[in-house]
This record gives sequence, structure tokens and C-alpha cells, in this order.
Amino acid sequence: MESDIRVISIEPCFSDEVARVPLKFGAVVMDRVTYCHVRATVENRRGERGTGFGGIFLADFWGFPSKVVPHPERDRAIREVVRYFAKVVENYKCYAHPLDIFLETMGFRYPWISGWSERG
Repeated sequence: MESDIRVISIEPCFSDEVARVPLKFGAVVMDRVTYCHVRATVENRRGERGTGFGGIFLADFWGFPSKVVPHPERDRAIREVVRYFAKVVENYKCYAHPLDIFLETMGFRYPWISGWSERG
């Protein structure tokens, strides 16, 4: 399939961002948050390479809520999960649709979409 790619490298990095105004998620109000930037280099079956960037907030306050584990530990844990998953995806050396790469590296596959990318 034309959209099939192989991941060459994934490089996550993190920055601590301060909000212009506090953000409320559920019962938590945040005025700062960790932002994860990721640079990915991929290759298609013709050997053409491309590099792209993406990013997401890593808000442990709602993604990993806890009254026992303090924020700095939860933030470190979420950053470590990102680094670990980046390595898992980077070590996945098959050509596949980006969604299939995600599902297969997460250790499961939804049965109702299994094989959808092979239908062309």
C-alpha cells in the first residue's frame, strides 16, 4: 500500500510550559504542563525518507491521577513511558500503515479493523 512506511528513528524531547491562563481538566486546574515534542523519520517502500514533528501535552494530573504519588514522580513516569514506547516503535522494522504500527506495537489489534490496510 502507498501509505506503508517503516520507522527509521523517533526522538522525543520534553519542555516545561507555562499556560497564559490556567487550564481546568476535570477537578484539576493546571498553570504549567510538560509538553512532549517528537521528531520521527520514516521511509517508504521506494526508499524515500521524510521527517516530521508532532507534540502533545503530558498532563499527569488527569492522565495519571493520584493522591499518593507526587506530581514530580508521575511526570517522570509519563516521560519514561514516552521514551519506552518510542523505542518500541523504532524497533518495529516492518513496513505498515502508521495506524497498524501503532496497534501492533501496543500489543493488540482491534478485530473489526484487522486487515483493513491490506484491502487497498
